[in-house]
Amino acid sequence: MNKNLRSKKVNNPDFDLDEYIEEKIDEATLNEAKKVKQETGNRRFVFFGVVVALALLVYFFPTRNVTEFITGFRDGFSGGQQIGTTVSEPVVVSGANSNNQQLVFEEFEFSGNFLDYSSALQAFDITDDISINGAQALFDAGVPIEYIQRLEDSNLMDDLSSAGLISIYREQIPIEYVQRLGNTNLMDDMTANGLLALYRSGAPIEYMERMGMANLFDDLTGAGVVQIYNQDIPIEYMEGLASANLFDDLSAAGIVSLNNQSFPAEYAIQLGNLNLFDDLTAAQVISLQNSDVPLSYLELLAASDIFDDLSSAGVIQMYNQDIPGTYIEAMGRSDIFDEVSPAGVVAMYNRDIPVRFYEELGARGFEDLSSQDVINLFESTDQ
Repeated sequence: MNKNLRSKKVNNPDFDLDEYIEEKIDEATLNEAKKVKQETGNRRFVFFGVVVALALLVYFFPTRNVTEFITGFRDGFSGGQQIGTTVSEPVVVSGANSNNQQLVFEEFEFSGNFLDYSSALQAFDITDDISINGAQALFDAGVPIEYIQRLEDSNLMDDLSSAGLISIYREQIPIEYVQRLGNTNLMDDMTANGLLALYRSGAPIEYMERMGMANLFDDLTGAGVVQIYNQDIPIEYMEGLASANLFDDLSAAGIVSLNNQSFPAEYAIQLGNLNLFDDLTAAQVISLQNSDVPLSYLELLAASDIFDDLSSAGVIQMYNQDIPGTYIEAMGRSDIFDEVSPAGVVAMYNRDIPVRFYEELGARGFEDLSSQDVINLFESTDQ
């Protein structure tokens, strides 16, 4: 028996054992109740803290990010089996591409499982080379079928990879931007990297549309357009060169070179009006200008009508040989040639064949002669 209890029983004749036991039981019950109350209070405090934390997350971060944080899923997926990406308001493109702020990125919705998704991909030429694994990557990335279809309809790209499509979608490139770019006819088969580089450059879509209307370029790359835009080449300069009808397919490096050389568009127009050249490159035109060949000399060459596809090197060769333009023009008047090369003209001139000999051959009815034919006839006559 407890020592204190024995002491109380001995020293107090009125001690009541039953009353003592009840008193101890009441004390134990009271202590247990206090403990439970304290633990309940702690739980309420923790619950209140969690509620406050969630409220702050919702307030300071987009709802979609909070959902991803809590559930572990992205882009409206449920275990990677459904796609449901919907945005009530379009996102305005801004930042580095501020020149195209009026264009908006639309998000499309696709609801279905992976079998539905991969089946829908089969209808597109743009996804011809995408494997099942690639389709799974697109599905997991949440790239909507309709977004891919709009890319296909732009006729801007051919046979993109799944990685390329994902990169384009995650960049949030507006479909309107891609479609208008496709209508410029500047690029025949743009790559995903080319499109990304072009979009990030901030080149206004209106700038590229005017480039397309100039009909100066046939098959530029995205990097080529960025190169032209970064050189601050005025669109009016390109339109002036285009009006010359001198270039069939000018490259980005070519237009940059012409601009850096301060090549006058007026000179290109004058060359184009001669109809002497079929398709010159920027380097050829620059070399022609730097050779100081007078425009009057070129006019005489054009009047001769004996050259089918004259190059700048051919013109420079004849000019540097001091062959008079009037000599070449007289050769053309004789009507004995169908087509002569600059090397043939140089060869006949170096044989000292006079203009009157061409005229005599023409009077005798000779035609479609080559330069070697004329040389042979001259040498036989001379003997």
